[in-house]
Amino acid sequence: MTVLKSVLGIILLIIIAALVWNFFPGLRHEGKQAYRKYGGWTDEARSSDPVGFLEYAAEKLAQDLDSMQGTRRSLQSACDDLAARRTETEPLLEAADALAVQFRDAFQQAERDGFPVGVSGQSYKRAELIQQVQLILLQQEGYQQTLEQFTEATAGAEAKALELASQIAKSKAVLATLPAKIEIARVQELTASTTELLDQIHDVLGSNQSALGETPIRTVEELMQTPAVSDPDGDKRQALEFLEVAP
Repeated sequence: MTVLKSVLGIILLIIIAALVWNFFPGLRHEGKQAYRKYGGWTDEARSSDPVGFLEYAAEKLAQDLDSMQGTRRSLQSACDDLAARRTETEPLLEAADALAVQFRDAFQQAERDGFPVGVSGQSYKRAELIQQVQLILLQQEGYQQTLEQFTEATAGAEAKALELASQIAKSKAVLATLPAKIEIARVQELTASTTELLDQIHDVLGSNQSALGETPIRTVEELMQTPAVSDPDGDKRQALEFLEVAP
């Protein structure tokens, strides 16, 4: 009895769905639109409803244009920020380079004449001077890595901005033609040229999503938060090699 009720219930639902589909065209249209919106515009769906697809494409292209233009502005802002940070970092690297040479010369002189030795307004014993050089070399390396990361991030941002500029131009060109294409599609039967047009527009929409995909660009703060690997023995060995002293 329970099985029979279940079967009858399913049959009743099918009958109701068929009645709604046949006698309520408004609901049928909304159902089709919802399916295509969330299920995707397949080749068959585009061919069976070219006007519907073109109207969807016009709305989606307008949304994509807003998103791509916003992303491009953000990338330009990121490039400007990176350029400013580079301007701040380059003098620090130059200063670290000069100080490293200054302390190395003082160390080598003191190796001949004796310690302590005065450098940059401070008196250093031998061990203290080696520690000071360790710190300078660590900062020097950090500035170099930061500038390399700035260069890489800027190149990535500029490449992405160029890709977006190209995609924005394509989308604007397609969007400008859509009102006329929609009216043409309303009054003519589906032709090979119309099918090709629908495929081209579908490809542009797909390219927009690819262009709006996640970028490898990180903020300056994220770049500078990359943890450094601590190796005190290696740092001291590097300092001694720089000072031309056997460990």
